[in-house]
Amino acid sequence: MTGQVLQARLGAISDEVRFVAKVENKDTEYIRKKIAESKIVILKNNLRPNVHPVAIGEGVKPKISLTSAISDDSFNLNQQLDIARVSENLGVDVFVETSFNGYIDEIREALLSSFEIPIGSSVLLDSARQVLDEYGDFSKLSRDKILSDIEKHCMDGVDFVKIYPGATKYSLEKLKKTNRIGSVYCPCTKIIEKFIEQTNKENPFYIYFDEILEILLKYDVTIVLSNGLMSDSCLDSLDSICLLEYMIFSELTKKAIQKGVQVIVEGVSHVTFDKIPYTVKTIKSLTSNVPLYIKGPLVNDCSFGHNDTLSAIGQTYSILSGANFLDTVNPYLNVENVVPSHIKSGVVAAKIAIASANLAFGCEDEILRNDKTVKSKNIFDVETQIENSIDKFAFDGVEFPFEKNSLYNYLNK
Repeated sequence: MTGQVLQARLGAISDEVRFVAKVENKDTEYIRKKIAESKIVILKNNLRPNVHPVAIGEGVKPKISLTSAISDDSFNLNQQLDIARVSENLGVDVFVETSFNGYIDEIREALLSSFEIPIGSSVLLDSARQVLDEYGDFSKLSRDKILSDIEKHCMDGVDFVKIYPGATKYSLEKLKKTNRIGSVYCPCTKIIEKFIEQTNKENPFYIYFDEILEILLKYDVTIVLSNGLMSDSCLDSLDSICLLEYMIFSELTKKAIQKGVQVIVEGVSHVTFDKIPYTVKTIKSLTSNVPLYIKGPLVNDCSFGHNDTLSAIGQTYSILSGANFLDTVNPYLNVENVVPSHIKSGVVAAKIAIASANLAFGCEDEILRNDKTVKSKNIFDVETQIENSIDKFAFDGVEFPFEKNSLYNYLNK
């Protein structure tokens, strides 16, 4: 079965292209052309019949993902399903499952069978958990293990996989010699670092990248090049180590494009506000303008408990600068697992960012929504305000006793 990119380059209009063109209110030829150029991806595994394809990239609406990672072996499967269900009901476009526990396969299979939004996964966490349980370290993260697990995820039906090829022996050595204020907090990078220490071998996701592409092409699964070397401090922003990783991604992105594999690049998550345009445009330029996936970015390091609100600031400017895909941020980022009660605020923040950016872009739908909202305020039409609100549930329990307001009565005589 031929993937979306190769079909588009032959001039073919697939059913998925027709579907997303209708959803995005775009001409099918526009979508086909951008897919052929690798500037739009369609998330849909060709083995998964129950998924609604989602387009991400240039000229289509920015999309929202929610990443859930549960590391507690005592967890209940229903907890993860509840998180996904709440996410889907709130309008999240994509769900990313990155748990590190003894139930990874069970979680993934349940999500894929229960939901119609695209599902992504992190193969490394799955592979690492298995070899750690069996051998007590990561030294058995072999070529065969990595490739077989990637194929298993694809055969199960995941629509995209996250990999971490930028943490090479050379880049990790350079990292040790930098004067960063922050540190690398990505657990996948820590796993790869341990693997290299234990074996003196290169990052398997880097040296076997061509073989990984062969597997992904077979199932038309999108690859996400995840940035494992980012700092957890805004003061480091796009430093020399981050640039080194994106230089590696530049090489790998070109390989994916040439092969016809759909590819997304993940951007930095901590950056000062003033450097957002430079950061986004630099990453896009280095990686052939493929879709850019942003977690955050957080524009300061001091907003614990309010990182969801903080992220909306960085997300808005990131979209205006060229980002295409947002991962929601919960209030307590990097401190605790996602739970259903923390999901809503992060999703609403991302929706606010997208709505604000779309209004600045002059999108007709967003202009119309704002126009209706303003006019409804002027005539105290609460129902229309609720209908056009980003967060309709915010009105629950709020009373609008305009008929009891003497000023309201006087002004509307």
